[in-house]
Amino acid sequence: MVAERSDLIDLLDVREGDLALVGAKALHLGLMAKAGLPVSKGFIITTSAYQRSVRHRSGTIELPQSLEARIIAAYREKGFQHVAVRSSATLEDLSQASFAGIYLSCLNVASEEELLRAVEACYRSLWAPAADSYRNGLSLEGCGLGRMAVIVQAMVDAEAAGVLYTLDPVTLRSEEFLINSVFGLAEPLVSGRVSGDLFRVDRTGRLIDEKLSDKRSMLTMRGEVSLPKDRRGQPSLTPEQLGALVEYGKAIESIFESPQDIEFAIGPDGIALLQARPITIGRESLDVKVERYR
Repeated sequence: MVAERSDLIDLLDVREGDLALVGAKALHLGLMAKAGLPVSKGFIITTSAYQRSVRHRSGTIELPQSLEARIIAAYREKGFQHVAVRSSATLEDLSQASFAGIYLSCLNVASEEELLRAVEACYRSLWAPAADSYRNGLSLEGCGLGRMAVIVQAMVDAEAAGVLYTLDPVTLRSEEFLINSVFGLAEPLVSGRVSGDLFRVDRTGRLIDEKLSDKRSMLTMRGEVSLPKDRRGQPSLTPEQLGALVEYGKAIESIFESPQDIEFAIGPDGIALLQARPITIGRESLDVKVERYR
């Protein structure tokens, strides 16, 4: 049962048993932040708020006016300007079922009105055709897991970003980490539009192999910009950054006790961890894995 707590909570106030209240993505980020890992400040619009919103037959979502006012107040209180607004469903980022790329994220949201519309869009993505297809007939309402929370975080103006796997997702070799990265924001990489650089490192951070891509442009908070020719073949991460990412990866593995798929961005303040989910292999035993988080 969802705990009797506020419709909005700070990321640092997330508790171990909060899956049903904040969704898996926010749960993981909150536990990482409480462990002292570098997670951008933010707040969560909980599943309680989702359940009070009105979903019309047309597919539109209507937020209660009182909730809109509280979201805007929290946005102002944090001093946010540009934010990332991310879906955090109660059935995602779990072992055997990641829902990776299924639910919506809205980046570089820059006004109060945009924020409210982004929250509505995240809610709608719970019932989008892609999500229905991925669920493959699983009744979310019937098993009590058909809920959506939303994370609002300070946007990282990334100089580089990417994904870290704490084991090779193809060979399953746990003694090697794979890091895939680009200059700028990671959206072109995670959406599959570009391949990015690929670094293979051991668990001490020592570089084993690298394959550098021809990076002709980068996505910034101000839009897509061309890279000068002398930067296109340069590595998007330094050896020091690779080493730091490996240490964070090992720490996150320790928290969640399983190999992890981790999204990160590197901005003016250093590395920020954006998401962590178990590396998924297949879809069997889903019910058992979900039970662990209840």
